[in-house]
Amino acid sequence: MTSPSEFETSHAVLAGQGSMGRVYRVNSDAYNALAVPELRVSDWCAIKVLERPSLRQRFVDEFNTLRRLSSHIFVEAHRLGMLRDEQRLTSQLEWCDGKPIRDLTEQQGQDVEQLAAELFRGLEHLHRHGLVHGDLSP
Repeated sequence: MTSPSEFETSHAVLAGQGSMGRVYRVNSDAYNALAVPELRVSDWCAIKVLERPSLRQRFVDEFNTLRRLSSHIFVEAHRLGMLRDEQRLTSQLEWCDGKPIRDLTEQQGQDVEQLAAELFRGLEHLHRHGLVHGDLSP
């Protein structure tokens, strides 16, 4: 992985990391100042930064698939962009506040049931579009 850029150190909070790169919570205005401004969205967004150039096509395909799915069950995909500092590919996505599933406790059993029902609706939506989510685990 590359070293943190100005974007990562002064404008963003690391929210997670996956097989293609990192995801940050960032103010949309800060992102627009450091990327090619094309679209203004709500105050907060998620920025996924590609860290593995060999996965560029997969990254773009994932973004396009998310745009095509367009459902309240999935985050909205706003745009692809590049960080000016290192010309790294990014995707700007809707930010969803919430807690990681692992933080839910038995006291919140009803929340877990509702979450599971939403998850199954999302999987059903994927399957109707001929897609399989390859990153779910028990």
